[in-house]
Amino acid sequence: RWYRGLVDVYKRQLVRGFFMPDYFDQQPEGNAMTIGILVLAAGFSRRFGIDKRATRLAHGGTLLETSLQNARASQLPVIVCLHPGDEALAEQLTSPGITPTICPDAGQGMGASLAWGVGQARHWSGALIALGDMPEVSPAIFCKVASQTFPGNICQPTWKGQGGHPVGFGRQFFASLQALTGDTGARSILAANREFLVQLAVNDPGILHDVDRPEDL
Repeated sequence: RWYRGLVDVYKRQLVRGFFMPDYFDQQPEGNAMTIGILVLAAGFSRRFGIDKRATRLAHGGTLLETSLQNARASQLPVIVCLHPGDEALAEQLTSPGITPTICPDAGQGMGASLAWGVGQARHWSGALIALGDMPEVSPAIFCKVASQTFPGNICQPTWKGQGGHPVGFGRQFFASLQALTGDTGARSILAANREFLVQLAVNDPGILHDVDRPEDL
């Protein structure tokens, strides 16, 4: 069960703290357990054909608006990563709790955007990595993943055994995330740290549904 995996992660963190006395001292002071959501929306929609972020969904909201509304409804702070040329869009994202940031190297790929975004969230103890083209991720899912994300672990929701988003990374992994380049996402970090991964089974297929092409709507 998922909670057994969480207990194992706790044990490993305690061992780290024993053999590495400065391990727990590396955690941020004051808002030591601030978990936030980093929404990646700096792509160029090449497979979609047009800027999919502005595509209207059935209820009238855009793809990006809906994804951000769900994230913010969790009451967690949100940083949304955009690409150069999105200055006007950034000015529109003025809702309380949402902070836009322009990644200067977004054209290099998701890895570059992810690295930049994590750099803006360095004061958090953990970051939930979400995608701006996943409008079906509910506020409840964000809250569930956040509740199981700690400075020394990784938490990924699963539906019927398939891993989805958002993926929660404790700040122990921020340096690795900031070292990403090009179009390489966080999968390599997940693969290299399976012993710190908590898989959280949820009854919500929305964690798997991203919109890459018009037929995905």
